[in-house]
Amino acid sequence: MTVQLHLTEYAPITLPAAAISTEIGSFIHEKYGRYIDIVFPSPRTQNQWRLTALGWVGHLPLPQQGQITIHTKVPVSNLWDMLMWVYDWQSWRHFPGLVQTDSLPAFYDGLAYRLAEQVIELARRGLYGQYHPQQQRQTTVRGRIQLTPTLKKPADIGLVCRYDQYTRDNLHNQILNLTLAHIGRSGWCTAATQQQINRARRALPHTTTPAEIPWQTLTYTRLNEPYRPLHTLCKFFLDGLLPGQHSGTDTAIPFLINMSRLFEQFVAAWLAAHTPEQYRLKSQERVYLDGNSGRQIAIDLVLYNQVGQSIAVLDTKYKAPDRPDMADIYQITFYAHQQNSTAAYLIYPTALQVPLNGRNRDVRYQNLTFSLHGDLNQNGKELLLNIIRHTPQGSRVGFGM
Repeated sequence: MTVQLHLTEYAPITLPAAAISTEIGSFIHEKYGRYIDIVFPSPRTQNQWRLTALGWVGHLPLPQQGQITIHTKVPVSNLWDMLMWVYDWQSWRHFPGLVQTDSLPAFYDGLAYRLAEQVIELARRGLYGQYHPQQQRQTTVRGRIQLTPTLKKPADIGLVCRYDQYTRDNLHNQILNLTLAHIGRSGWCTAATQQQINRARRALPHTTTPAEIPWQTLTYTRLNEPYRPLHTLCKFFLDGLLPGQHSGTDTAIPFLINMSRLFEQFVAAWLAAHTPEQYRLKSQERVYLDGNSGRQIAIDLVLYNQVGQSIAVLDTKYKAPDRPDMADIYQITFYAHQQNSTAAYLIYPTALQVPLNGRNRDVRYQNLTFSLHGDLNQNGKELLLNIIRHTPQGSRVGFGM
């Protein structure tokens, strides 16, 4: 029996005992227990299976060509926007095996369209080029004449010259070309996305095909930093599309995305890019605790004012409960005391049914929202305004958005 399961993150589902064999259930428990909580049929569950996706979204293979698809509660278009801010791949997991793309069109097609769209925009702003040294025999002087190779063959017409040639045929553009070419041949895309890919390929210069891509040593500078998020998406596609990994056009490499980690990284990256210049935002700040134990804590986000004083600590919580967990409240106020901050915020993707607003000694704590529905930039601006407005030291400093 081929099992096709559809889950939504943090939303439990129940299935009749006959829907999944014990072997498949054991496989899910052993292989994917970190990502999916599975409860076997028993009198306690009214003889039903109970499965809950634990904050990861994506696609996983099952035996006998089965598959698990975990849907996100975030709108698909906004998921692309979040991914464009995160480059380090700590949110991703790839798995051995293959999954069928007929169940993946919304994800792959949307991601391919966004990649092509960003490539076109990059080409409009200007593609990265480099000067490479060249040495060729020329009929006119170009650069510096190389006497030794010129005199070795005096009968040849012209002079051997050494010069620098400006070219856009570099690894950064080669990766874009290679990825778009493979996506275009994959058969995954709708007609609209295929047209967008064709436009993106026409916007790029002709480049050679790299024999391999040294992802770990690929470097970025001020001139090519805009390529970093695009290469992140390219790596995702090439992991499933490069020849030799599988054949055919109807399969893809299984993957999962850790939405909690993605939300944390996205909020940090967005706020860092939009925080007013009179403030400084530091992410994952490590603080050593008192004593000689050498223990340290990592605070999601710390906001500093213009004189370097910590004025607020922020902690992101992707799984939004009806009311905040007391452990989270203790944690964020402890962080604030450690940083001598007077404000502490728990940031959720949705508004809480029971809002948080209280005080622990000299620290005021409350919940704020960075909604993942609608316009992410507008939602981020509203969050930033609330942070500044409710922070005692920050409220006395105006800023424009």
